[in-house]
Amino acid sequence: MKPFNTIDDVLDFAIELEQKSIDFYKELAQQASSEDMQQTFLRFVEEEIKHKAKLIKVKEEKIFDIGTEKVK
Repeated sequence: MKPFNTIDDVLDFAIELEQKSIDFYKELAQQASSEDMQQTFLRFVEEEIKHKAKLIKVKEEKIFDIGTEKVK
């Protein structure tokens, strides 16, 4: 994993992870043995899509505040 040098780097990483989660849950939905399980995984997909959309919006609109506190 490459180091994070900017907030955009962190957001890009998070967006990529959300996409991997979307792909993972879609695959599980396709393999589900029951309709209930398939619908559960598809709801997870919908949630991950929302997460990804929020992260993209934050990145595109620069909706973040860089505080002066250091993380320990």
